[in-house]
Amino acid sequence: MADKHTAPATRPRAVRELLVYLKPYRWQLVAAFIALSASSALFFMIGYGLSKLTNLISASGGADLKNLDRFMLVAYAVLCGYALGLFIRNYLMRAIGERVGVALRQEVFDQLVQRSPGFFDRNGHAELQTRITGDAQALQSVIGTAVPNGLHYGLLLVAGAAFAILTSVKLSLIVLACIPLIFLPGALLSGRVDHLAAERQSAQAAGGAHVAEMLRNVKTVQAYQHGRQASGRYARLLEKLLGATWRSIRLEAWLTTLTSFMAYAALSVVIWVGAREIVSGALTLGNLVGFVFYANLATTAAAQLVSVYVTLRNATGAVSRLLDLRDETETPIGELGGVCPKPALIELDDLHFRYPSRPDQAVLEGCHLHVNEGEMLALVGPSGSGKSTILDLLQMFYAPQRGEIRVGGVPFANLDPEQWRKRLALVPQMPELFSGTVLDNLRLGAPDADERMVRAALATAQILDLVESMPQGLLTDLGQDGLRLSGGQRQRLALARALLRDPALLLLDEPTSALDPESESAVQRALDASRPGRTTIVVTHRMETAMRADRIAMLHRGRVVAAGTHAQLMVACPSYAGLVQLEMSQGPGPGAITAGEAPQALASAAEYTAPALL
Repeated sequence: MADKHTAPATRPRAVRELLVYLKPYRWQLVAAFIALSASSALFFMIGYGLSKLTNLISASGGADLKNLDRFMLVAYAVLCGYALGLFIRNYLMRAIGERVGVALRQEVFDQLVQRSPGFFDRNGHAELQTRITGDAQALQSVIGTAVPNGLHYGLLLVAGAAFAILTSVKLSLIVLACIPLIFLPGALLSGRVDHLAAERQSAQAAGGAHVAEMLRNVKTVQAYQHGRQASGRYARLLEKLLGATWRSIRLEAWLTTLTSFMAYAALSVVIWVGAREIVSGALTLGNLVGFVFYANLATTAAAQLVSVYVTLRNATGAVSRLLDLRDETETPIGELGGVCPKPALIELDDLHFRYPSRPDQAVLEGCHLHVNEGEMLALVGPSGSGKSTILDLLQMFYAPQRGEIRVGGVPFANLDPEQWRKRLALVPQMPELFSGTVLDNLRLGAPDADERMVRAALATAQILDLVESMPQGLLTDLGQDGLRLSGGQRQRLALARALLRDPALLLLDEPTSALDPESESAVQRALDASRPGRTTIVVTHRMETAMRADRIAMLHRGRVVAAGTHAQLMVACPSYAGLVQLEMSQGPGPGAITAGEAPQALASAAEYTAPALL
């Protein structure tokens, strides 16, 4: 299945997308902008007051206490207004940033859960998690901090330049000549900023993926004493991250240093020229104080805008990657709104398939098989022969590169995948449970099931007594990934979940591999009782399980090499008979030799076919 990628999200496109997300909050944005403008204007009044106060003192030869007291009261009122405007601006912008970040995360997550398993084969789970959290955090930082700071410093720059010009045109020309030099380093190094930001985010994702993998497999890590090697690799990944971060910090430090140097160099020239103007009588001391205040605001704002620019470049790069993840499309399997027949005769016709993550390894090569309506078919064969892959294809997780699957004569390409999956239920070899209660996990595929139906499914799966013995029964919390249950308990709960859905097609992938012989026998009897009116396909390495099926298909190297009833295969397929004899010689139960453990018994299977039985 080939993916289709939209064009990568460029920064202009990322900005346009952000405007779409910001549209519902336009009135809050207007209020934030008014507060920002008001606080900036009040801040400028401080400079105006300093100028007037200096001129007043200079003209009178001393301080008028009444005027000084009045000035301080006005100054405090201005500062209170400035602080209030600052609070409103920061509160509104941070709140908007959080809401937009949550909305984008939700959109990306909604898209991710619709992706085919092939997408996750190509993209690491931990890396995707890092992107949906870290990159979204970058978006929140852009809206909550970088954007308001950019607007604030932009207003200070414009207003500072305007007031400076009104105070002294000559000095203003000096400042205006220096401002382009302040922006020059940022413009020249923007490409390097982008490169280092991408390098740092990639290193961060790799480190997160390693941590997630090691913690997920901590038992294996400890059992094989792999902790030191894992720590060593993590240290190397951290060094790589630290190196990328250090290079980024060093570049940003140079940018800040250069821009600040240019800003204060311009300011020193202004003071020098202004002092000469005062001596010549062309400028008053108060006007110079006011001009220095305005010029300092303008040059400092220009320097800060370079820093904001760097932050925006880093953040919009992260947002672009998040948008790419959201907008990536795949070639659909099936047809939305297509037909959805009841599972009838299922036909696999000359299937050829390779997993997207292993394109050089053929899993199915010319696989032919049919499954009759209402029958139980067992798939046996060595590991890697394609048994579980057939279940994946039947769930429309992947599409074969060649060949066709039909149900009731209708090609899979014409089926609606969502509607088709509603008719299925899967019990995987490694049952996947979720955080939440027993009832939450059981109702995953049947949210409207009542308690009577739930208890019936639990009883059929031979786990009702265990659930009733739990502290809170069906409302007992299972913990993350259901880790409070043993492997066998997890498998039986997964079986109960599948039975509760009452599927027309039941797919079982080693459904009793983690059960003790007594529980396995009970579950087998329960499965036998639930078979009428349902098509069942079971992947198994246990001949005892296979012998209960109506028909058995043996796979080897991606092909069905023999198919028929147990009695037929015992006569017509020596390799199958050998597997049965090997298991019986070891006795029933989990200790029996499996098909995957007896490759010598399958040596002749590659050459053997029984087309009449397929």
